Amino acid sequence: MPNSATAILVGHIGRDPELKFTSSGLAIASSSIAVKTGYGDRERTTWYRLSVFGKTAERFNEWVSKGQAVQVIGTLYEDEFTGRDGQTRKSINVDVSEFTPLTRNDNPSPPANELPPF
Repeated sequence: MPNSATAILVGHIGRDPELKFTSSGLAIASSSIAVKTGYGDRERTTWYRLSVFGKTAERFNEWVSKGQAVQVIGTLYEDEFTGRDGQTRKSINVDVSEFTPLTRNDNPSPPANELPPF
């Protein structure tokens, strides 16, 4: 039986994407998304780190900005790291394969034939 850890998250981008390129030219964008669940005194916000690769990363960098509502689909995994204070921490990460902006950002719009659905 195969395993899957695919996630669909809808939330708000926590920071503007940061785009980098590997030595082989592969684009990698990183950002974060805040997802609120529950309501009232049971409301909580969970933060996820986002990694986007290739042409999708370039589009993500162009079309997404801090505070914007976005839906992302990708592979979910947990990572462990040491914080600046020396404490071991865990993060929830998503390797994004698809994204859909749900609100517009202040960046110029891409050509209409390349614009993802809103």
